[in-house]
Amino acid sequence: MGLEFELQIAEEVARKSGATIVELIENNQLNPERKHDKSFVTAADKAADVIISTVLKEKFPQDLIVSEESWPPGQEMYPESRRVWFIDPIDGTGRMVEGSSDFSVMIGLALPGPSGLLPALGLLYQPRGDICWKAVIEPSGPIVAERVERGTSFKLDPLPAINSPPAEVRVIASPAHFNSDSKEGKVVLPLLEKLRHASPACNVTAVKRGSVGLKAMAVTDAVAELFFSPLKNLALWDLCAPHVLLRAVGADLYSLDGVPIRYDGPSVAAPSGGIMASSPSTRELALNVVAPAAKELKEAGVY
Repeated sequence: MGLEFELQIAEEVARKSGATIVELIENNQLNPERKHDKSFVTAADKAADVIISTVLKEKFPQDLIVSEESWPPGQEMYPESRRVWFIDPIDGTGRMVEGSSDFSVMIGLALPGPSGLLPALGLLYQPRGDICWKAVIEPSGPIVAERVERGTSFKLDPLPAINSPPAEVRVIASPAHFNSDSKEGKVVLPLLEKLRHASPACNVTAVKRGSVGLKAMAVTDAVAELFFSPLKNLALWDLCAPHVLLRAVGADLYSLDGVPIRYDGPSVAAPSGGIMASSPSTRELALNVVAPAAKELKEAGVY
């Protein structure tokens, strides 16, 4: 597949944009404002987008660049056999504005294949902590899968797959999603109860963290086995990079009701019912317990 150069460039621009983000935070120059969907955007989001998009357009002029901060709202995507970069300059902007370190730069690359665009390269960089997850995969398996923390590289090994239900299932979601008064909590908490009822011998616990990408990386790093997000405003730039990293260790990403994620367009929106990530050990629980329960909640109008 030969994506070593692409991965090198992605890491360089992610680290450069990460340094700019931290500088703007420390100088109190974020200048947050609300977008059309009520989510935050800051000077750091815009600066990171310019850094990443400019370099990718220069290095790979034939590729399509789909970035959260520069893709026109509502515009459809027609790759026409081109490679597509999906960029989230800052995943977790709201948490960053609150002062949390739970935010990351996400860069993903999808390649045209026989059945549509296939996520092939994924990189997440967490500026606070200097942690970079990166992977390149091809149909035969991962050819790069590593986590680099403060200059020290660790290989991302495949997660274990077991036939019987695991003794413990750690479910990670945003802190607010475990609140019964939130609209997301009205989805996440019933799904937790479904898991407990389906596997009474299994200890189901909650792990709280911000950023879609960093929650997915908790599954990659074996800190959690399942990740739920019932958010409806997600887009493909939220999913491509973490999807590659999840697949590199044998995990996967689905819509919350169990449908595979597709990157072909024409919409850049993610599945309207939210998403979930599952480790190999909880794949059966995810698809046979969580997905049907989420579909019932969606059909009942809960979300």
